[in-house]
Amino acid sequence: MKEQINLLQQEMKQQNIDLYFIPPTDPHNSEFTHDRYKAIAWLSGFTGEAAWMIVSQEEAWLWTDGRFFIQAEQQLEGTGITLMKLGVKGVPNVMAMLAELIKKRRHMTLGFDGRCVSAKIASVWEQQLAPRGLTIKEDVDLISGLWTDRPDFQPSVLHALPRSSSGMPSSRKKRRINAEMVESGADWLLLSDLTEVAWFTNLRGSDVECTPVFYSYALISSDLDQLTQLFLMPGTTIDNKPEDPNEPTENLGFLQVCDYADIEEALRSLPPDQSIWMDTNTVNAAVYHAAADRHMIIDEPTPASIMKAIKNDAEIAAARQTMVYDGCAMVEFMHWLKTTVKSHTITEIDAADYLKRRRLEKPGCFDLSFPTVSAYGENAAIIHYMPTPETDTELKPEGFLLVDSGGQYTTGTTDITRTIALGELTQEMKDDYTLVLKSHIALATAHLGPSASTRALDKAARKPLTDAGLNFNHGISHGIGHVLSVHEGPNIIDPHTECPLISGMIQSDEPGVYLEGKFGIRIENELLCCADTAEDRYFETLTLCPYEREAINKDLLTEDEIDWINAYHRRVEDTLLPHLHKEDRKFLQVMTAPL
Repeated sequence: MKEQINLLQQEMKQQNIDLYFIPPTDPHNSEFTHDRYKAIAWLSGFTGEAAWMIVSQEEAWLWTDGRFFIQAEQQLEGTGITLMKLGVKGVPNVMAMLAELIKKRRHMTLGFDGRCVSAKIASVWEQQLAPRGLTIKEDVDLISGLWTDRPDFQPSVLHALPRSSSGMPSSRKKRRINAEMVESGADWLLLSDLTEVAWFTNLRGSDVECTPVFYSYALISSDLDQLTQLFLMPGTTIDNKPEDPNEPTENLGFLQVCDYADIEEALRSLPPDQSIWMDTNTVNAAVYHAAADRHMIIDEPTPASIMKAIKNDAEIAAARQTMVYDGCAMVEFMHWLKTTVKSHTITEIDAADYLKRRRLEKPGCFDLSFPTVSAYGENAAIIHYMPTPETDTELKPEGFLLVDSGGQYTTGTTDITRTIALGELTQEMKDDYTLVLKSHIALATAHLGPSASTRALDKAARKPLTDAGLNFNHGISHGIGHVLSVHEGPNIIDPHTECPLISGMIQSDEPGVYLEGKFGIRIENELLCCADTAEDRYFETLTLCPYEREAINKDLLTEDEIDWINAYHRRVEDTLLPHLHKEDRKFLQVMTAPL
């Protein structure tokens, strides 16, 4: 067993803990976290962002989903940790596994750090597993004492988004939220989701790589005249003055800055018997209990979650401008890549680094929106493969390079995937690329009636692939934040979820095909949900970047699909051409020539 697991098991024995649960999250149930909370990577060596672990005094199990099966098999080899493939028939999920373990031994103790496990999960376990003989201890932090070089926080500076990008002052957002609180009968609202706090305050930070959030809580009173308490890490400072003197200064006078560590005591100190609105999917168990012991809890998604997902006119206009910057970076990268691979030795990391440089040169780009997936050949069959010095593969003038990437700009967040031909392709590659493109077009052109089912949309968009005996093990669409997380709810389109699609939401369109040991293909654009009327909704494609003409088999396309591709390419060319240098303009014109 891996050394770190052995150390944890020894500590468990000393403290009479039979089972220990390690989540992939931080105190806010974030998808992407500060390095301090990457305990699973430290324990197991697995670096995918979606993983859950249970360790017993003799064994260890790690769960992940289909995006990471191949990566997990490689990274867990030789560790003694059992890989549990979520969604595979016969593989129990975490809850079912706990039930199985209890069944073997009637009385067991499960420990975890309640600051990093959501109140929702802790509550379900308490309700369903405690009656079967499981004793739950929510205040057991065994990791900190073992992880001696655990990363710590560094003081950061928070900056206000320009009004031309946010579109609405934070004081107005507070009034909108207060109105929802009054209607719901909530005396208080706790924002725990880091993206919700950032959206509410119009502030952006740098506590998490690639996601401009900051560790914080916001406690809002239904009394408009009462200050909102903003709980920040020690040393955090706020700069609310815009770089552009023509932009208005963000008025944050309604905020009272408090110490991050004081959130639990602040909740305990609220007048008893008052109601607190919070989302137990994002609030951790420790914070929840500090509030629930004396107060009524309204457990619902917060009003900020849906307000954030529906972009206002200024955010949409800023997003459209961002696509011009990002599209130019992509065209420059694709031109360089296709030219350089023929005459120079370059690798997956070289390609990712070059694209990052091109992005960071563009107006307002300050970071990537996630680490770049740069996957050549069979590596692209690993859905979220990210090259490391150990796996970095040399590119050759043949086959595909799959690049899934994005940028954080002061005007928006981008997420785009292009599968790029580096040279000769097999007929199988061309056919599969074309089928993925057909699936991509099917979602982009879908009609969204008044009661559109997102599961039905997912099924219809996959049909060109499933008809050919192909499929992919991830959702076809996720929401995208505005200068926030590249993955945002609630607008998700997958086989299992029903969710609202509302005018103003921005989301991805990303079908794929992944053939282990051979190649992988994914094509991704961002879509804006639009509405002429409440009864007539449709998607507008925001992303501006050509598809891979060399990989398209026209015989597999309908006339309507060919017309759609040609029209899209005309828009890409007309929009980007004035912003590119001469050689890149020539390249773009070749890439966007009519089929």
